[in-house]
Amino acid sequence: MIAFIVACVVMAAVAIAFVVRPLLKSGAGPDDKPARWAAIATAVALPLFAALMYSQVSTQQWGEQPPAATASANPEIEGMVTQLEERLKREPNDAEGWVMLGRSFVMMGRYPRAVDAYQQAYDLTKGENVSALTGLAEALVLTDEASLNGRAGELIEAALVMSPREPRALWYGSLAALSAGKLDVARDRMQALLDQDPPESVRSVLQAQIADINAQLGSGAAPTQPAAPASPVAVNVAVSMAPAIAAQVKSSLTLFVLARTVGAGAPLAVVRLTSDQLPTTVTLSDANAMIAGRGLSSVPKVQVVARLSLSGNPQAQPGDFYGEADYVVQPGTGSVSIVIDRVAP
Repeated sequence: MIAFIVACVVMAAVAIAFVVRPLLKSGAGPDDKPARWAAIATAVALPLFAALMYSQVSTQQWGEQPPAATASANPEIEGMVTQLEERLKREPNDAEGWVMLGRSFVMMGRYPRAVDAYQQAYDLTKGENVSALTGLAEALVLTDEASLNGRAGELIEAALVMSPREPRALWYGSLAALSAGKLDVARDRMQALLDQDPPESVRSVLQAQIADINAQLGSGAAPTQPAAPASPVAVNVAVSMAPAIAAQVKSSLTLFVLARTVGAGAPLAVVRLTSDQLPTTVTLSDANAMIAGRGLSSVPKVQVVARLSLSGNPQAQPGDFYGEADYVVQPGTGSVSIVIDRVAP
């Protein structure tokens, strides 16, 4: 437990670095005492918020433990982690096992090793497992807080596309947005956390932060974001369903149409529809890139996938219906046709 709380404190330190510093800057004038007090209040509240958030989203048992029973010192826990490592040597393709190992290393404060474990899970699932994405992002931030503005931030954005209500992704995503000066994005993500009915102590912190951001937006403190340029690359995806698959679809299913690097990786662009809208044509372009600068035009070739999800999750699951096609990226607008005619094993 102690090691796990240390992780929470580290996360809180990252939060303070990104949230409090802009507030202090905005309160630099002689008449800006409210902003300075907001910064101080935030510094006090965020560590509590981090610990409480973890009590909601982690699988750790939060009951009382004796001081010697910490994750990093308890021989029994060390033994269990060692057994898990040994099993993964024999079964290296167990993605969930690597996620579990990564989570264990985070709890033990061994963040670089957590990065390695989560990276294994990420590679095995080709960047389509939300737990692997958020876990890897978290381990990267705990190892080097600057990664929130780099790879960790990219992973969080990908996780939010796959699972828009994932609490850890929303939390880290709001911090990344604040760091980038995207106050409206940070506010919306905090509001999404608030909508999940957290404990009152967490709710009050979120409400205070949202109110502060609204005040900054209302006073014009937020930087103006330039309008997105017209997309130089786009692909019209004509999606239909094979008769044999249509006969098996008894109710409306979620349809994901996405483009990703061939063979692996998080989507470069994704659109969510329903099976009731088939057949349909969807346009994917740089305009709906998940991460700025990483759209269709950033790669020479993409794999376009249309997936009917039985679970509503964009991550491929056994039994999902799908079709796919490769597309060579070219200037202007191209086209590709996909027939959903396969069942995921």
